[in-house]
Amino acid sequence: MLTYEQWDTIADAYIPSLALIYFMLIAYTIYQRQYGLALTYFVMTLLCSVVVYSLMFIDNAMHIWPRFNLDYSTHTALALVFVQSIWQVISNVKIFTKIFLILSFISYLLLMKWMAYHSVRDMLTTILVLIPFFVTLTLLFKHKLRVNN
Repeated sequence: MLTYEQWDTIADAYIPSLALIYFMLIAYTIYQRQYGLALTYFVMTLLCSVVVYSLMFIDNAMHIWPRFNLDYSTHTALALVFVQSIWQVISNVKIFTKIFLILSFISYLLLMKWMAYHSVRDMLTTILVLIPFFVTLTLLFKHKLRVNN
């Protein structure tokens, strides 16, 4: 069985690992000379990240989550950015890869719960608040993605 410190190292490596995979996929898209598509993916991810950190700053200033005895989960939010970004890039890939991606995210959430980083309510409220922003951004870029594909 792994120690708490080893699990902590795994948890700390999850988001950087997602980022590495994402940037490798972007690099492959550029390698395929799909520059417009790579730029579109990058801008979408950048805007989602801006939303995540803007919400974090707003919460820090206005104490929205603490009013409900909750904590805004930046870990969850940033992981969600990269999971949805990778999902966008691999939209034409087999379902097995997508299932693996979702299972990795769920595993990360369970690990954060087990390690007491965040409660289930912290993570769920963070996800529920961010999803409308991410869906809106995806819909705004949908035409651009179809044109470039």
